[in-house]
Amino acid sequence: MDFSGKISNSVLTYLDNQGVNLEGLYELTDLPVEFLRDPACWLEADKLEAFLHTMEQTYGLRSNESLVSLVGLNSCELRSWGVLDSVIKMIESPKDIYGQPQRLISYFISPEPPIANLEVSDHSVRFDLPIAAEEYPYVTEYLISAFEGLPKYLGKNASNVNWTENTIEISWSLDQPTLLDEKALRKSLSPELLQGMVRSLESLQKQLEKKNEELKFKEKEIHSLKEDIKNLLNTPVNRALHPLEGEQV
Repeated sequence: MDFSGKISNSVLTYLDNQGVNLEGLYELTDLPVEFLRDPACWLEADKLEAFLHTMEQTYGLRSNESLVSLVGLNSCELRSWGVLDSVIKMIESPKDIYGQPQRLISYFISPEPPIANLEVSDHSVRFDLPIAAEEYPYVTEYLISAFEGLPKYLGKNASNVNWTENTIEISWSLDQPTLLDEKALRKSLSPELLQGMVRSLESLQKQLEKKNEELKFKEKEIHSLKEDIKNLLNTPVNRALHPLEGEQV
């Protein structure tokens, strides 16, 4: 299972905005920094969880609020999700975001985990995932806060998200303010046009993610070939044919 680079990029973007010196980042993780800063990239679940743990321990705030929670809740201001930032801004209401949890989860977890026991109302959604919050505490803590902050993209107040074991419950207020300019823009666009724009942006994001996966695979192949060549050069036969300087055959 992989988690999205949107998560790591959000943390790094937040720290950048806070003026934190991240020069020592290379020593804190074996994940390539270019992958950590790529919102279209997918990272191994255990490695990203370890990365968030390290970030929390190294750069965490000395307060009751954790770094990953603060970052997740401020995703709207960070604009660190790549194409997804534009996708969400085109959506009309919180229900349109939360009412399709399979799509929402797929932005952050790959492969898409199956959704079970889905219950949707006008102001809440409840469903089960085959991922317990305790398995990846830092990732789930980030996702809880990020999901809470999604209505802020629409000029509305944050929602309430509860993730207990395998069950996620999200509720939001029906009576929420919307900024006048955003409200006027939405009224000027037909629902069909909005849906078409959202689908186009989502398709673009999927294409970017696929290209990144192909690039990661190629880089792994190159690394493997380099290791094979290195091992081949160190075989007794090759060392006998091509001794290093100072070696005796």
